[in-house]
Amino acid sequence: MPKAKSPWIHAWSDNVAGIDTFSQLMTLADIKDDGDYKLVVADQKGKLKIYMGTNVISNEKLGFEKPTALEVFYESTKKPQLPIIAIASGSSLFYYQNFQPISKFELPYIQFSPEEKEVWNQITKVTEEQEFVSLCDRLFAIRESGIAISTISSELLSLENALEQMEYARQNYTMLIQHQNFITCMTRINKSLDEEKAVSMLVIGTEQRNIFIMDQSGMSVKKQITLKSVPTFIQCIGQFDVEYRIYAACRDGKVYVTRQGEVTDQIFSIDSKPVGLLLFEKQIVVASMNNTLHSFFLKGKKNFTMNLPAGVVDIQKLEVKRTQQSTNGQCLIVALNNGELRLYNSKDKNLIHILKNEDLISGMSYGTFGREEGSLIINNKSGGISVKMLQRQANLSSTHKPGPPAEQDIPLNVPKKTKLFVELTQRERENAQWMHKQFQKDLIKLRLKTAKQYIQMLSDGLAPMSYAQGSQIRLSASCEGIGPSFKIKLQLQNLSKTPIMGVHVNLSFNDQIYKLKGKSPFMPMLVPNLNYKIDIDIENIDPSGASDVVKVLVFNKESTVPLITANISMPLSELNMEQM
Repeated sequence: MPKAKSPWIHAWSDNVAGIDTFSQLMTLADIKDDGDYKLVVADQKGKLKIYMGTNVISNEKLGFEKPTALEVFYESTKKPQLPIIAIASGSSLFYYQNFQPISKFELPYIQFSPEEKEVWNQITKVTEEQEFVSLCDRLFAIRESGIAISTISSELLSLENALEQMEYARQNYTMLIQHQNFITCMTRINKSLDEEKAVSMLVIGTEQRNIFIMDQSGMSVKKQITLKSVPTFIQCIGQFDVEYRIYAACRDGKVYVTRQGEVTDQIFSIDSKPVGLLLFEKQIVVASMNNTLHSFFLKGKKNFTMNLPAGVVDIQKLEVKRTQQSTNGQCLIVALNNGELRLYNSKDKNLIHILKNEDLISGMSYGTFGREEGSLIINNKSGGISVKMLQRQANLSSTHKPGPPAEQDIPLNVPKKTKLFVELTQRERENAQWMHKQFQKDLIKLRLKTAKQYIQMLSDGLAPMSYAQGSQIRLSASCEGIGPSFKIKLQLQNLSKTPIMGVHVNLSFNDQIYKLKGKSPFMPMLVPNLNYKIDIDIENIDPSGASDVVKVLVFNKESTVPLITANISMPLSELNMEQM
């Protein structure tokens, strides 16, 4: 296949920018409403940086914890249209406009169930330990029933000692039984017009499986939606005042769809947790953690699944508005954790180009930068930043024809049929029924013999797991050392529901080669589901350092056969220098 010409032009790069961020904290926006788009980056180190071309024109220090999401929206159509930069951190939204912080919004606290409050009201009145333990059991039952409980209740249940629990409850009861609703992802939806700079509203996903749609000022909640899982990526289509849908990729490996603020029955399932979500005109594309891309039509039918050679870091939508070929207007950019940037046609999933980045990628953003429409901003894991620009005459058609490879149309050289082959074929045709019955008969005999041998091994204690006399024991054995002194390490586990009493561990070996240094171990009782580790010291006394098999026997007085056995192939021993 001839090497395709790269559609990308390297514009500039800064390897010492020192930016630690990811895709959810990068965006391109017209900050001054002058048609010159800037790069807005929220750094994990607590900086808000704005790039104009190759220069940093603003480096604002963020006075809060690590940000989780960044979005730009417009609250009005008043000229000049200066967008508001919203940065999410914890349960708060911080707003910036014209390079200055302007306001802050705190998501409403979560008020928990009346059942939990009732238990806490009784906890303050309890003085006896037994009553307190019963109330803690009620709290545990509330949590197990699927009802969300507060952080103070979770901390209380994590304590093992009842006295510690009572002290913790006494000290922390004054805390309000509520919990912060932490933000996981954020996007925007236009209010009434389908335009780039139309009035828009923030859409926020939270840890409590909520989606909040804010008003156009970003200072109050307009709509609240509850999902079945925690959203990690959200995309919107439509306008809030007309008709809209929200697609939320969640941690349970599913994409949920809400229409007009109501969760629908339409669910897109993927094989793993999502790492990216994109919305195209007629399809959605989801990247998952198992190196796979999934595409679904908006009505629910699956379009394709594509396996990739490495893990997906991020996916971005590439739109070319100047093209006259509609089939080439939308493409998919995939960043892999091996440093590759792959460009796919979004409709037929054909690979267009592979760009090998000089460093591993941590995040990227595609859009208009400066006055150039097709700009791809790449942030490297080393902290560097680079800009690639799409060529104006770039060929966005695939480098190979779709469909099966041409090699499959070439006929294989099938050898001629021999006389023996013809005779065997004729025999199989004439005796097909008898041959099938004979095969089934032999197969059943083989299965029966295998089952009998397995039962015999279990009864004799020769299998890795024994059920002799109703006991269920697992034994693993290994040998450590280079000689002449060895240490045999055993692990015993009782898999039954009742303890096993009086367990002896004995070694059977050639006394001309090995010598036991101590006594054979004795276990008074094996408690169910506990791992018992036993070390036995054994010495090689053979002058030439020969090796042999050491057999481990586990038994008790209630069994006529060993409960379980294990054979250890001992290694050759180093010679004893003291005896030479």
